[in-house]
Amino acid sequence: MAKDQYLDIILSTMEWHENKVKQLKNIVDNSEESKIKFQDDKGDQVELPEEHKKGFIMGITIALEVIGEFPVKISK
Repeated sequence: MAKDQYLDIILSTMEWHENKVKQLKNIVDNSEESKIKFQDDKGDQVELPEEHKKGFIMGITIALEVIGEFPVKISK
């Protein structure tokens, strides 16, 4: 594999990581005023009950801590 191909793979993975972290942070940041919904096996939207919402948000917060920053830095 050529050096440029490796760089493309790393840059694509960095972009994917950044987008996922933004999505998760958006959920946490807007959790107070938002409803959390999932799609069930039949394709129907199911709302997460309020009593489970705090635990769900805590799980995302912990996941963000574990994920952390992307482990590769690129410099010229």
